[in-house]
Amino acid sequence: MSGKSMIFAGIYLNWEVISDLEWLLEIIPKAIGVCFVDATHWKNSSANMVIWTDASLKLGMAFVYAGNGFAYQIKPNNTTVKIDIFFLELLAILSAIFH
Repeated sequence: MSGKSMIFAGIYLNWEVISDLEWLLEIIPKAIGVCFVDATHWKNSSANMVIWTDASLKLGMAFVYAGNGFAYQIKPNNTTVKIDIFFLELLAILSAIFH
């Protein structure tokens, strides 16, 4: 924290940060830990195609490949159904592959 001089002093957390931390606390024990390949590190130059993807629970999803970027906005969800971020991340990956 900028300007903080007492390393063990508490800091103020607003409602949004607390909500995000509670979500993280709830989702981590349920996480399935998906691994698609055995190798975890390689150079981009070794790949046939490099795709970057990302998803958000509130904003949407996007993917970038071959110098092109695609973004899709999520419509507001007015139901009580909770959407899993891992589902949205997988949807972003599959959308990039399908595209």
